[in-house]
Amino acid sequence: MKKTVEHDVAQVFKTTLGDYKKVIDQDIETFSRNLVAQTGEQFGQHSAESMKVFCDVLSRGGKRIRGALTMLAYRMYGGKNDTVAVEAARVMELIQAYLLVVDDVYDRSRMRRGAPSAHVMLEDLHASNHWKDDSYHFGESLAINTGFIGSHLSMSMVADLDVEPAIALKALKILNTNLQVTGEGQANDIFNEVTQTTSKTQVDNVLVWKTAYYTFVNPLQFGATLAGADDDELDKLREFSLAAGRAFQITDDILGTFGSEFESGKSPLDDIREGKRTLITVHALKNADKEDTYFLERMLGKHDLTQSEFTKAKEIIFKAGSLDYANNEAQRSCDDAVLCVDRYWQHDYPEQSEFMKSLVRYLLGRKS
Repeated sequence: MKKTVEHDVAQVFKTTLGDYKKVIDQDIETFSRNLVAQTGEQFGQHSAESMKVFCDVLSRGGKRIRGALTMLAYRMYGGKNDTVAVEAARVMELIQAYLLVVDDVYDRSRMRRGAPSAHVMLEDLHASNHWKDDSYHFGESLAINTGFIGSHLSMSMVADLDVEPAIALKALKILNTNLQVTGEGQANDIFNEVTQTTSKTQVDNVLVWKTAYYTFVNPLQFGATLAGADDDELDKLREFSLAAGRAFQITDDILGTFGSEFESGKSPLDDIREGKRTLITVHALKNADKEDTYFLERMLGKHDLTQSEFTKAKEIIFKAGSLDYANNEAQRSCDDAVLCVDRYWQHDYPEQSEFMKSLVRYLLGRKS
């Protein structure tokens, strides 16, 4: 009986998430088509070409979790304007897109969600036209610039939302404050790759400041603020979000190394190749034997990493018990997030509470 109930809850969650995604995808398709056309009319063909690449990344929305959470929080706290809900979700997906575009440059990632990254598409545009100078530099420079345009577009849209001016101002402040935290998380992530003395605490800081803030804190607080939620409710959402975001990123890091390219949307060699410090690698470096530790340390950040070297690095991580350790940490954070939902929202918002709990459990067990 219990398994039947759990299955029914999971199906309701997937259906609800699918409904959010359908609405968001349709809105973004129309928005992107108009944005590329308007950009071309106002700024010419070259601007339209780079904006087309940005919108290509925006269209690869995955499951639209951040937009869905924005809409959920808006409605949970009493928001009634469907147009505001959809436009707010669009803002969040634009933010996600520009962060991905820039993050792929940071990480030297050539693929994003099964297709070329923005800077790679722009690099290919340069090469195919036989323009002067370096294609790689052109692609990275224009991708970053396009990402910045996307960021300013998203903030302008917040100012245009059909809400009271004071609420729009508060929502803008929350977005920018949370994105500042995300930026500091990114800065620490970059430092962690090169210092070679990264601790579990430093990795946890990145899990919270980077992923938890832009995947959970930002959309939930943004949507709730637009509906008029007070600061006490925003604090509760942050508490849930930090636990949920930590579980999400640990699982993402596991997929990044132990998943396939189809599952993770990028090469499984990328995280090791870029020297990314995760709970998995930090635990392995601390618990593997001396010879294995030396080998793994040399592989982290080795840009010409071979498949055989990657396979051996994975074997070292597994032998050190680091995969089990990371899975346990993710489960612990998942449990903390579920407890938050039960404590704060289950009684008053049962439907939204079940969605939030199901989302965390789904993210923990996902394969992509």
